[in-house]
Amino acid sequence: MSDDMTSSLALAAELRAFLARTRISLDEEIRTYPTPIPRCDAQFNFVYEQRARVLQWLNQLDAALADEDGPVALAGAFAAFLNAPSIGASVEERTLRNRLAVAAPKEPAADPSTGAR
Repeated sequence: MSDDMTSSLALAAELRAFLARTRISLDEEIRTYPTPIPRCDAQFNFVYEQRARVLQWLNQLDAALADEDGPVALAGAFAAFLNAPSIGASVEERTLRNRLAVAAPKEPAADPSTGAR
């Protein structure tokens, strides 16, 4: 296994752990939210949408880790996370985003003559 792939897998594990902790935190916030919850409650709807986004990233990352085309799939999962708005204002998230932006694998450019990667 190449050093780049080892580094990518380590970053993927860190990202997965961060997202899993974030999901647990959002689940807890939703579970303990004061009831009744009106449909127009913007704060609850925001938390609910964040949880859906986190679950989507977790699913995409898990699929990328299980994919035989690991580097390209991981690059896509990392890009999805990096291109989305922050979940919060945590130092952990900012640090992880910075590390991913610097060290994440880049998707190979398409060959202009064939369109293949």
